[in-house]
Amino acid sequence: ANEEIVGWGDNSGNGDRWSLWWNGSQMGVEGENVGASANMAYDTNWHYVALTSPNGNFSFANTGIYIDGMLQTLASSSGSINTVGSNLALGSIPGAMGIGNFQGNLDEVRISNMALSPGWIATEYNNQSSPSTFYSSSAENALILNPEFVILYSSQSEQFTGMSANSCAPSVIWSQSPLGLGM
Repeated sequence: ANEEIVGWGDNSGNGDRWSLWWNGSQMGVEGENVGASANMAYDTNWHYVALTSPNGNFSFANTGIYIDGMLQTLASSSGSINTVGSNLALGSIPGAMGIGNFQGNLDEVRISNMALSPGWIATEYNNQSSPSTFYSSSAENALILNPEFVILYSSQSEQFTGMSANSCAPSVIWSQSPLGLGM
């Protein structure tokens, strides 16, 4: 039996809801007996799942199912999307609460009014699945200043050079005049 993860719409007829479901071997999107699915075997690992539907899409065949950042080949698809209801349900069928209950954990469910690009979806997955490999940070670079200090009088100026060993720009040069004189 399908376990509904998240859904929108009502439950009055074919295509009147848009629900993400999982049945132990497939992940899919449905609308009351019509929809699309992709193969996904059961395991105990965390997974990132995203669905897309192009603006003006009225066919489940045009739905994108992404698992762990990768677009899946649809195992089957049929029917039209006719969602008109406003019910939103997490872990159950919208408009039929208590049926198709999801047995698992949900984290960060998001609904957007725009289709996300494949690159955006892959980046979201990479960021959440392994944050420590998604970005890196390093210690602040020390700046070596030459000269280290200078005493200036009203008619003098000085050029300084700042160098950082771990920077793309090897040096920065600027000038300084005594306070109030500008240069």
